[in-house]
Order: sequence, then structure tokens, then C-alpha cells
Amino acid sequence: MLVVDDNLMNLKVVEGLLRPYKIKVFVATSGKEALAKLDTMTYDIIFMDHMMPEMDGVETAHKIRSKPGIYYQNVPIVALTANAIGGAREMFLSEGFQDYVAKPIEISRLERVLRKYIPENKMEKPKELDILEPVHTEWKATEELNRQEKSLSERIDRARGIRYCGGSREDYEEVVQVYYSTGLKKLKEIQQMYEDKDWKNYTILVHALKSTSLGIGATELGERAKALETAGKEENIAYITEHHEEVMQEYEAVLKEIGGEEAFAEATENSLRQEEVEDTAQDIIEEIGATAGRELSKEEYEAYLSETASLLDTFEMESVVQKIEEGANYCYRGEPLKNSLKTVRERVEQFDFCGAAEELEALREEGGND
Repeated sequence: MLVVDDNLMNLKVVEGLLRPYKIKVFVATSGKEALAKLDTMTYDIIFMDHMMPEMDGVETAHKIRSKPGIYYQNVPIVALTANAIGGAREMFLSEGFQDYVAKPIEISRLERVLRKYIPENKMEKPKELDILEPVHTEWKATEELNRQEKSLSERIDRARGIRYCGGSREDYEEVVQVYYSTGLKKLKEIQQMYEDKDWKNYTILVHALKSTSLGIGATELGERAKALETAGKEENIAYITEHHEEVMQEYEAVLKEIGGEEAFAEATENSLRQEEVEDTAQDIIEEIGATAGRELSKEEYEAYLSETASLLDTFEMESVVQKIEEGANYCYRGEPLKNSLKTVRERVEQFDFCGAAEELEALREEGGND
């Protein structure tokens, strides 16, 4: 499967929901990247985010359908949309999609779509217990979860967020971490679009804020972002001007609630400092060249790559990133492993574990050539 979404949190949610089916998932974070990936391999099904910057899901679907060959006419493309209103299915069908799944994704809807479009011999059927019992359990425990966690959160309905992650508390916590770690950047991007009066991209960004906030159970923030999105589509600038600041304050409050007041303030300060020195630091790194670290033998290098590849199979982002960071202590042929594995790390942070494995294999082949 190819999953196309510009939001890392959404990619993480889909990856977690698909895990029981043992589907091999590839990801793209833009329409342009999706088209490039389709030039190199075929997929059994494509999940496509509806609203993306630069090239949205509809335009990307049109470009796929316009490619020559029967495959591009027939490959199932399923829209992922947070705007599932009446007539949505007919609209998507007319634009070249086979179907759509509303966000936040309900596991029962996902199950029906997978079984409809993926051949039985290409998808492992999870035991009914694997799919239904965790969700059923979380539904039964909703009131208890809310009672237990009310003191921890006034703005986030964690029980609802867990349900949207297929009933997995562990997946939910990872999704919340992605939401938080990308939040400061997203907050600045929305503010910049507002100051630039770029209402088209502003609308796309608050649409994403609506979707991701609802996905973690931040319902009030999600509804407020939805109102901004509607205003953007209707070009109601007066409404945006009146309510933008209060929504951004609510966004900040949710982020502070997740990470804590002090952590958020420190992250803000570090971000500002990083912006000031980033370009200069990059120039220095390129000028000096990073040659520090112990030189590995060929055997040690191959062993390190093998260990990293094994961790990729676990789909645990933190473990893989930690292993890559160990590369700062080593070099191979004068090149720091941390630099060599930069692309691998980028793939992992986009939850593209299959793509990361391909990059790693390329490094292994290159390193084996004397």
C-alpha cells in the first residue's frame, strides 16, 4: 500500500491501524513524491489525503489516472478526508477515486475498504479478536478512562483518541508524541500564512489542525479549527481575523498540556535560537567536514547496518533513531555513519520503514564494493 499524507501524525495512525493485516506500507508526504514513487514500483492500493499543500489529493489522483497503462486506470485510490459530508462518495468517484475513508478513521470502515479492494491472497486476515476486542474494550471502558485521566487532561479526551488508534494505547501515545513534536512548527506555519494573508494555504493548514486534533481527542480545538477552515473556504476573512488568535491560544494550551508549560517554553526558545544559527551551523559543518569518530572495518560496518535493519523490522521509530545516532561515534571510509544514514533517518521519521530499508540496502551494497 502507498499512503499519501503531508501530516506525519496521520501516517503514524494509518500505519498502526494496518499493522494487524501485515500489509507492507510505503508512504509519501506529498502528491509529487507519490507520483515519483509510482514511477518506480506498483502498489495494490493507494490511500490519498484529500487536502495537501501544493498538489492536493484530487489533482494527484488526476495525474495518476492520466498516466499511460491499464494499471494507472485501475489501481484503487481511496481518499482520506476529514470533510466527509453528504455526497462525498459521489464527488470522489467523479474525481477518479474508488472510495473514501473519513478521518478520524474508524476501524470498522477501514476493515470494509481493505476487504473490498485488496485480493485475499495479498492480505493477512487478522483474527477477529485482534481487531475487535481492543476496540470493544476501549468503548466499554470509556467512562472509566475519562475518570482516571480527567486530572491529567482538561482539553484532551484520551479515551476517544485511543479508539481512533484502533484501541491501542501504545499507538495513541506515539501519535500524541508526533502531534506534540511537530506542533511548534505547525503553529508557526499557520501564523505565517495568517500574517502573509495566504488564505489558501492557511485553510489547508487549519484543515490539518482540525483533523489531527480530533484524532488525539482534542475535540474543542478540532471544532474551532474546523470553523476557521470553513471561513477560509468561504473567504470570510472577517471571521478568521476575529477568531484566529483565540484558536492559536487554544492550540498552544493543548501543546502545553501534552508536554508541560516548561517544556513548551524551552522548545519555543530553542526553536528561535535554532533559526538564528541554523544556516551558519550548516555552513561550518560543510566547511569543516565531519570526520570525527572511530573508523569501522568492513565487517563492523556491515554488522552495524544489519543491526539497524533488524530494528527497522520492529517498526519502532525511537529504537531505530537511537541506533542511527550511535553512528556519530563511527566512520566508514572517512564518512560519519550519522551522515550516511541521514536519508534512512528521514524515512523512519516519516514512518516509511520500507523506504528506509531500501535506503539501508543501497548503503550495504555500496559499502561492499571496494
